[in-house]
Amino acid sequence: MRKPTLALIASLLLAGLALARPAVAQAPDHPSGVAVAPPVEMPSPQEYPDPVGEKLMELENYGEAAEHYRGALKKDPDNAPACAGLGAALCQGGKPKEALEELGKCIKKMPGKSGLYAARGLCFFLGGENFSAQAEDDYKKALELDPKNAVARNELGLLFQRMGRHDLAIPEFQAAIAADPDLFVAYNNLGASLIATRRFDEAIKVLQQGIARKPPHKGFFLYQNLGIAFLYAGKLPQAEAAFLLEIALNPEHLDGYVNLGNIYLITGRYDDAVFEFYRVLVSDPDNRQALINIGIAYVKSGNAMNGGRYLKKAVELYPDSALAHHYLGLAYQSLGDQDRAAEEQAKAKKQGYNPDASTWPLKPPGP
Repeated sequence: MRKPTLALIASLLLAGLALARPAVAQAPDHPSGVAVAPPVEMPSPQEYPDPVGEKLMELENYGEAAEHYRGALKKDPDNAPACAGLGAALCQGGKPKEALEELGKCIKKMPGKSGLYAARGLCFFLGGENFSAQAEDDYKKALELDPKNAVARNELGLLFQRMGRHDLAIPEFQAAIAADPDLFVAYNNLGASLIATRRFDEAIKVLQQGIARKPPHKGFFLYQNLGIAFLYAGKLPQAEAAFLLEIALNPEHLDGYVNLGNIYLITGRYDDAVFEFYRVLVSDPDNRQALINIGIAYVKSGNAMNGGRYLKKAVELYPDSALAHHYLGLAYQSLGDQDRAAEEQAKAKKQGYNPDASTWPLKPPGP
């Protein structure tokens, strides 16, 4: 049977077509987790209205971007967007101290510019959790000066999201979208927080709204999170369609292949699952999920020899994986090595493996 075209898949997803929920596998059949797409941070034209600088930032040419913004500041020392761009380029280019110095000078000269505080907040945010308080202060100052600064709203939401405070992150992302309906990263990040709080139907609606605005999909991962929301809502056909679109639009995004493989593993399409997990391992040979799940797929398909080979490597790299130990035990059992089978099952039990813990094949993400 021919596979549906990407256009047809997209139309079905946006229509929210209701399909019958498939039978749910028991807990021992679940693959190793599902990855939610990482939050996306990206400057917007609102903050950096310079097409050349924007493009350099988008391409992650931070050194060239910094020089470009320096040139703009030489022409106009009071160009606040250029200073914000310089700070972002330096910080994302691995020069946070220099970035903070430049932004501090600009803030002293132009204390009423919201974008400068947002840029410094981003630099503190990128500095890690130890600088969360400074980032929060700067984002809130940016929003005090300009409550409709969508970029600052989105970044403050990301800060709360990283802290696990999805109750605070969600309204910030919603406010970012209200201020700038074309800030596509905010849809992605709002979807991620809704998924983390198990509000799957709301996540589906939000992500479909973002997709319907026709964003430049590459790098935004909207279909990735849409697929995860469909998956946990029990709508596996739509989840599969979303992951197919994700890897078509972002072929370098390995999580899309992992999650597509998870769908095939859940539904018993083991050859297809092996294919997707192998694609990940070609680029990332030690990928935890792909390594464990390709072993599971082989074991469940009756190929204990190949499954055991991958699972042995998995337990060496990730000895905390109860699932890997369990299926390695099953592989040894199939191969007639009862002693090693019992040893691996004991390790799985010690790591907390419990086949009766749930009737749902995947543990939903949590805050």
